[in-house]
Amino acid sequence: MKIVTTNLKREINASKDVCLWNHWDHEHLTMIHKGYHKTNLIYENNTVAFFEEYVTLPGLSFFPIKTIVFLTNTNNPDGSTTVSTYGKQLGIWSLSEATYLEKEEDKTEIKLSYTFYLTGIFKFIPSFFRYMSKRHNKRAFEEDIPLKLRRQKVKALNFKDFGGSEINSEFSLPLKKLKISPVLQHPIFSKKK
Repeated sequence: MKIVTTNLKREINASKDVCLWNHWDHEHLTMIHKGYHKTNLIYENNTVAFFEEYVTLPGLSFFPIKTIVFLTNTNNPDGSTTVSTYGKQLGIWSLSEATYLEKEEDKTEIKLSYTFYLTGIFKFIPSFFRYMSKRHNKRAFEEDIPLKLRRQKVKALNFKDFGGSEINSEFSLPLKKLKISPVLQHPIFSKKK
């Protein structure tokens, strides 16, 4: 087995809560990000989520693959929060960690770590996984910027929903979802209702 890790750092003019809101919003994946075709939530509570995704790899957009994903949320002693994403794609285990630390009001530093546990023929091409991690992160980060900035504006303006209720500006899990949300269609999740 060969273990390959890529570390990256980003900053955005949005609060840590907005960044976490975005990270845990499973519904936005198929609407905002290229390569995500379907997300089915299986289980979620205030610290974990378990779901399946149908994604395509760059260059293979005609061939979606199913991945199983497990998310955890950990609050750290320094005030940062780490979201760990465990997944398995094409038989390859991966761990992605995003640590969000609000450096100043509405400005967040994001430290990212992508780790792949390569076996078989994949262990001979570690540079491909480093390259793809950087490419994926750049694209996903750029796709998310407009959404994070809109969410930051909603929070700053103390937006009220169309019924006049205030939107809770404090991040808490699980995020509320519409009953008709496309991510709530998995038979296991539907059975729990």
